[in-house]
Amino acid sequence: MKLKISTSKAYLPEKRYIFDVLLEEFLGLEYDIKFAETDNITITSQNASDNRRLILSNQFFLTPESMWLQSDSIPKSPLNHWLPEIDNIRIENISESIPVIFGNLFDSGSYIKRSQQEIEIGIDIFGSSFFMLTRYEELVLPDRDNHDRFPIESSLAFKSGFTDQPIVNYYTELLWWGLSNLWQDLIRKDRQFKIYVSHDIDNLLEYAWQPIPQFLRSLAVDVLKHRSLSQAVNRTIVCFFEKLGFVRKGNKFILRKDPYNNLVKIAGVNRKNGLRGSFNFIAGNTEKKHDAFYELEWEWIISILVDLQKTDQEIGLHPSYRTFRDANQVKSELKTLQKSCISAKTNQAKWGGRQHYLRWSNPETWQNYEDAGLTYDSSIGYAEQPGFRSGVCYEYPVFNLNTRKKLKLRERPLILMDASVLDYMNGSWALIKDEAIRFANIIRLFSGDFILLCHNCRLSKRKAIETYDDILKSISVLVKKPR
Repeated sequence: MKLKISTSKAYLPEKRYIFDVLLEEFLGLEYDIKFAETDNITITSQNASDNRRLILSNQFFLTPESMWLQSDSIPKSPLNHWLPEIDNIRIENISESIPVIFGNLFDSGSYIKRSQQEIEIGIDIFGSSFFMLTRYEELVLPDRDNHDRFPIESSLAFKSGFTDQPIVNYYTELLWWGLSNLWQDLIRKDRQFKIYVSHDIDNLLEYAWQPIPQFLRSLAVDVLKHRSLSQAVNRTIVCFFEKLGFVRKGNKFILRKDPYNNLVKIAGVNRKNGLRGSFNFIAGNTEKKHDAFYELEWEWIISILVDLQKTDQEIGLHPSYRTFRDANQVKSELKTLQKSCISAKTNQAKWGGRQHYLRWSNPETWQNYEDAGLTYDSSIGYAEQPGFRSGVCYEYPVFNLNTRKKLKLRERPLILMDASVLDYMNGSWALIKDEAIRFANIIRLFSGDFILLCHNCRLSKRKAIETYDDILKSISVLVKKPR
């Protein structure tokens, strides 16, 4: 059956977008819009004789235009919470309280009213989901860290304690509960739990390109701290011959000595666990301090691209440090990557990427990706800890808040990055494994997408790659496990 949505014309582009995402993308339901002068959003069937109605709060899209994209439009923390069991409601996969970003309590003190023909939900499902998926607060609030990124501490999710809850999935399940209770013959979209592994190639060699003072300090660490003479010897070989230009020429004897030259090994681990990894390469240098020293046209890097293609891995773009507000640079770097892939005879129709250092600006970075011809972005994840930065574990189309247009570009939200645990949380690979299993179990409940980022440079030690292999084994089992 086809649904009919009655709503006012206010914020129509924004409403169309979020209706599309929640109803069509996530639930697989068809709908038409009918305009009416009403504060609420009402969903009915197309059958004129059917009197059943789902009435939803519309608080966010009642924001005065003068306040839109202003700080006064952002909800204050702490938020109210709603626990389904208080109203004797069972919503599959939700056993904890749901934070209410936007909504209105009824006089009864509940967010739910029910009768035989009508259900009214006081939680603003569409507005709250729009707020999260578009990263509305990141455009409005000026807070930035030392890499010019929106810090997690400034987010509503952090302040209200739901960074590890896929809140948009919660809202979608609540929406489905209301719809399926009124129209039992509705059939929702079938989804499968998926695992995406990705590797941002910040550098392909550890020992090369080090200034002499840094080389000497590293050499002392090899000998005095790690007590590894072989590591010291290999470092010396690679560093010395790099100064003579042999690394750029691709001397295989030298390259085998460097632990960061491990992409084929990582690809083998992915393939062994039935996974297709995405290897994201830096194709430009816009900040010497933070970007890579390798160049994609070097023959030995072309040969790596060939090897990755043979093992059915995906090649992606890792735009350099200063690209996140530079459309022309993104286009240029994608062309550089594609040119090298043509030399490697890789056959790839779609291209995705993730920003270096997760430097992402709303909505410029999404628009830059769209204009460059990229298919998807996977930058929307917390740098500081694992979690659901956009509140969802599904891939979704994105929205430009400035132009008020839905883009073709899709977002694959990053859930867990190795550096978040190892650096920001001062954790270990054992903790990465624990977090991977924890989040994979959450995401599996919603048949969502678990997206894991492990840098090749973090997988250079034997223990790290063994743990990585163990992580993939542990979470791959969940694909076949019943929910």
